[in-house]
Amino acid sequence: MTFWTSGYALYLATASPSPSHRGFIMPLRMIGSLLFLACYVSPALGLYSKGFNCGDDGQVVVDDGSRYDADRNYSAGNGSGRVDGTPRKNGSQDTGDMGGIVELIQTRRLMRGWTEGMSEYRFDVSPGRYLVSMHFMESQHHWSGLRRFDIMAEGESIVEGLDIFLQVDRRFAMNIRRGVTVVDGALNVEFVSDIGTPYIEAIHVERFADDQLAPSTPAGLSIIPSYRENILFWEENYERDQLGIWIWREDLTAGTPEELVRADPVVAARFVDADLEAGHDYRYRLSAVDVWGYESSKSTPLVATTLSSIEAPLPVHEFFMADDDLRWLNQNRRSDELLPADYIIDGELWEDIGIRYRGNTTRDLIKKNYKIRADNDDPFPPNRIKINLQSEWRVPSLLREKLAYDAFALAAAPASVADYVHLERNGRFIGAYLDIEQVDEYFLEERGMEGSLWKADTEAFSGDCRRLGQLSAYYRPYVLEVGTYDDYSHLDELFRVVNDTPAEVFRTEILDHLDVASFMRFYAAQALVANWDHVIHNYYLFRDVHTGLFEFIPWDLELGWDDHNQPIPYGTSRHRYFFLFYNRLYNRLMTTPQYKRIFNVTLKALLNGPFEPGAVLEAIQQDHALLRPEMERDLYKPGWESIDYFDSDLDELRSFAEARRTNLFEQLSNWATDPTVNLFVNETVLNNVTGATDEAGDHDPWAEIHNFGNETVDLSGLSLSDDPGQPTKWSFPPATILAPGSYLQVWLDGEPGEGALHTSFRAMPNTDALLISKASGETIDRFDLAGFSIADVPICRTPDAGVAIGPMAVATPGAANDPTPLVGMSLSAAVEEYLPGDSVLVELEVTNHRDFSRSLDLEIRSILPHGEQLLLEMPLELEGGEQLEQRLMGMIPDPGPAVSFTVEATLRDELGAIAHVALLEGKIRDPRPISLVVNEIMASNDTTIADEADQFDDWIEVYNSGTRAIDLDGLYLSDNPSDPRKWSIPSVVLNPDSHLIIWCDDDPEQGLLHASFKLSSGGEEVAIYDYDRRSNSVIDSVVFPQLSSDTAYGRSPDGSPNLVLLPWPTPGDSNP
Repeated sequence: MTFWTSGYALYLATASPSPSHRGFIMPLRMIGSLLFLACYVSPALGLYSKGFNCGDDGQVVVDDGSRYDADRNYSAGNGSGRVDGTPRKNGSQDTGDMGGIVELIQTRRLMRGWTEGMSEYRFDVSPGRYLVSMHFMESQHHWSGLRRFDIMAEGESIVEGLDIFLQVDRRFAMNIRRGVTVVDGALNVEFVSDIGTPYIEAIHVERFADDQLAPSTPAGLSIIPSYRENILFWEENYERDQLGIWIWREDLTAGTPEELVRADPVVAARFVDADLEAGHDYRYRLSAVDVWGYESSKSTPLVATTLSSIEAPLPVHEFFMADDDLRWLNQNRRSDELLPADYIIDGELWEDIGIRYRGNTTRDLIKKNYKIRADNDDPFPPNRIKINLQSEWRVPSLLREKLAYDAFALAAAPASVADYVHLERNGRFIGAYLDIEQVDEYFLEERGMEGSLWKADTEAFSGDCRRLGQLSAYYRPYVLEVGTYDDYSHLDELFRVVNDTPAEVFRTEILDHLDVASFMRFYAAQALVANWDHVIHNYYLFRDVHTGLFEFIPWDLELGWDDHNQPIPYGTSRHRYFFLFYNRLYNRLMTTPQYKRIFNVTLKALLNGPFEPGAVLEAIQQDHALLRPEMERDLYKPGWESIDYFDSDLDELRSFAEARRTNLFEQLSNWATDPTVNLFVNETVLNNVTGATDEAGDHDPWAEIHNFGNETVDLSGLSLSDDPGQPTKWSFPPATILAPGSYLQVWLDGEPGEGALHTSFRAMPNTDALLISKASGETIDRFDLAGFSIADVPICRTPDAGVAIGPMAVATPGAANDPTPLVGMSLSAAVEEYLPGDSVLVELEVTNHRDFSRSLDLEIRSILPHGEQLLLEMPLELEGGEQLEQRLMGMIPDPGPAVSFTVEATLRDELGAIAHVALLEGKIRDPRPISLVVNEIMASNDTTIADEADQFDDWIEVYNSGTRAIDLDGLYLSDNPSDPRKWSIPSVVLNPDSHLIIWCDDDPEQGLLHASFKLSSGGEEVAIYDYDRRSNSVIDSVVFPQLSSDTAYGRSPDGSPNLVLLPWPTPGDSNP
């Protein structure tokens, strides 16, 4: 027994020799082995092979023939398995994002499940030499230093301080092979925790006979030089008894001798030799070693020169962050708290900026997205304080979103600028990213845009442009980025038009709220790239303060360039997003014939202009060529070790561009093809006494044709008639064209000899209708006149192409119609806010804009949600040019649940038709006392409670101590008695015995309940103030003393007059 032990000791000493002494000790090792075999007799000398698919109940056989059985607990009866530990089977786990899979010795299925917390895997085996193969992949943690453990075998350490993430990062296979000699009949692979829980995906144990043959020399060495590192690849022809590959390196520039890069053999699909000197020439050779220590000859050397970041083909972005902050960031990936770092762009330094992860599901990816924020006083170039770095890890390549943003620029639609950048973290290249310009106040300023900005929130997932009723209902789906909360009224008005107006009215009323031409370019660019994720989120809405018009701005364009058959009217009720959702605004525009045709023309113009095939394919090729070198060096790209995934996207993008172009032209050939839908009879004067004259100087009747569309329309072959029974009475002459947005005057005089645009019929003052028709007689537009015509009074559509037709004060042949009515009327009042029983003083002004007298009827009504009341009815006689001013007084009735009222004045003309309507809106306040109190105050919040932005700001708690719900609209909160209206509380209903937290952070853009002032921890007064109608009297006030951090001052109990330092804070809950 003593001799056997001596033989074993000799074997262990020589089992893992240093390569430099191998020739000396090989004979000793062979002698030790022979002694061992001669002295150990009883067990059989047959080979042994056993593996476990850890945490899984399925068997896996890999390409080299090794079998991994379902995981199990060890018992004396089965002779192998785990001791302790918890299996984590996850058969549905997506394996597409895994890297580092060595196909010969692994499969993705093998890496799905895992076992954690095991003390050992035990194998009852015969004494001998065994190869232990272990497979790891960090799937849970997102940073190093969170899991570290040692691995022991037969009482000896075979792996020390294994931190999988530190070695290979996350979701990347790591393989460790070790040779172990067993002398006692059991192979114990033990796992000893240092930090966290030990963790393994698969383990395999196999005994080999000593064939006394060295492995084959590794072949196929290739190197990608990178930034201060080299990336090595070789053919993955691992022999079954092979421990791995030794990597030899020589620094030719520094003149250092050849040495091993690492002492342990490598079993991998690639190897990254990091922390090198930039610009140095390094020579590499490989050799293979097996479980017995036999080493192959070294491979043919290959030289690579490391790069410096100044050689990068892209703008270089770098950041430096403390290790502790990086660890915290990755343990709290969902947090939006900005962590301090230094940031460098092409050598220019910004100190102490803030960095966090951005996105939603992307925060769990291997290659994460970053949000970088600078100080307002020291913006990044050209003029921005936020940088968005997008990894695009979920899509085939960075090319897609970059090219999508370029598409919007080519379409002349407002959109962010996107560019590729080279990113380094703490001195190491971590990949190519897409830098996407933030849509914010700086975006607007850079483009000379002034107004309000909202984001259709990704998490709310409900930006479908439906009308929601109360303004506060818009706060979550449409996050206010620039502007004030009062601007939500404009958003509501846009959605009122979209959802509540009849089709004929919508056609022109939408023009007062939406920049339709800009929208068409936005929607066309979405169609060109077939983006499918913009219907109910991933866009911004901008309202121009000068024009009052909204524009759409795209966001998050990664999900395009895929479905070349996507329908043109995507996102409408007919072609829904996820088969359920559609955008009401998209739907209204794309079901309105005139706008369908306008979109057809817009899209076709882009296809034949900036998106002609040569330009698109060239852009794709250029971007691919620019980005490819960086993607080769990007260790975290989709596809990990292979550039094939990126390269294949070049062919996919080119194929998509060609197929999409063909498909769009096919769709356009059968969709909204009629250009005449945008022709309208726009204005006429049938009783022309002193107005416009024709070429002969005659005051003849005339009509105006308007082209509402965005294309030139050929009127040749179309007809104009004053008789619905004879729609083709007169045909427009050949080559009669009407430019987009223009007007054509036609004389309805029955004198065709006087010119090409003189009809063969004469329209009479009592004509009922004018029609434009096709040659087939199909009506294009009908202009109804009701058989009533006053001398020199034009009958017009208001606005141009509108559904409303009636007499106007001013004729405008060949130009846009003047909306001045024959008789105008307005209502006004000095105040907007009332209590029940108040008198309402209304000023009425009526003006006759023509020089002849009018006999009219006036009605004035008050309208409440539950009914209306006639206040006044009277006839009016107005001389030509006369203006009437009248003061009217009424009483506000008990409104019941109503909070607003409307005064409506209606004028009717001599035929009883409505000539004009004027409206006046007012608010009705609840007259009852308001039972609100300032219930709790924290003026220095360090750790107590965070707001939506994960910031610990000052706060006030308001409590409803009464028995009825209170709408806080119209009330104020202030910390300055001389400025009681400092912050207007939004429309929030606070129920009885309920609490409301208001953040006093002077950061109102962060949300509805963020006041426009901060609290002083040194103590001050805060108060709730009443409605304007009640002179903003104090409802409740509290003077609080100096408060230390996280100390609350408030009423104990809730609502009582007893104000104390509370023993602990209770934001949103009852005070102790």
